[in-house]
Amino acid sequence: MMKKMRRLLCMMLALSIAFTASVFNIEPVKAQISAPAKETFYYYFGEYTASFYISGLSLASRLDPSSVKSGNSNVAEIDYEYMSEYPMEDYEWGQAVIGLIIKKPGKTTISYLLGTKEYKTVVNVKKYTKTDPSYKYVCPVRTVKVTGLAGGKNLAGKFKKISYVSNLSLLEQQDAVLEVQGKKGWSVDHVSICACNGVFTRNRGFRFTKGNQVKLHLGELSRMPENGYQNISITFSKGSKSESITLNIL
Repeated sequence: MMKKMRRLLCMMLALSIAFTASVFNIEPVKAQISAPAKETFYYYFGEYTASFYISGLSLASRLDPSSVKSGNSNVAEIDYEYMSEYPMEDYEWGQAVIGLIIKKPGKTTISYLLGTKEYKTVVNVKKYTKTDPSYKYVCPVRTVKVTGLAGGKNLAGKFKKISYVSNLSLLEQQDAVLEVQGKKGWSVDHVSICACNGVFTRNRGFRFTKGNQVKLHLGELSRMPENGYQNISITFSKGSKSESITLNIL
């Protein structure tokens, strides 16, 4: 009796699934690529990091990291590139992010492959003046500390009105630790470290998917020679807004 009941229930379940599929005709929605044709950033003084996003990416239109190039690296060079949201199935949409190091005012074209098709985004870097009505800096950081930097004190107060702080004194460290916390609603997206000793330049990048608090082991931090420089740039996001701060280390 129990076996007959089980068979009957299985048959009813199979018929129910078949009926639902035939009535609703469920099909995956195709992703629609949204790649910006233009992006505008503002230059204050000193290098800093910025980024833009590409959405609606399918398995067949994923970003090829090796294809990302800047037409004028004197204005902005590629800092990092990755799929921030990876599509696992045909019906899922992915998202990619391209990070830049903004160097000076001017224009450059960022080219990249999405699948096999080339896309281009024109980046316009404008010199910031107080009369620019379209942008107003908002401090995104509550806490930023680096072992051996300015005595390990919280440097967030230095970024209340500006996004770039220069000439920070460093006591050399074998295992420096960076602690960052964003203000309410701001998440930490990316940390990049650029060190140049006057001959060689080393870039390191760390990305984060969510959360407004990060503790990161940076390893060795050393003082640069007079003709070198060392910057730590941190990118935050809040909804569609993005802000970056940069610490310039002596």
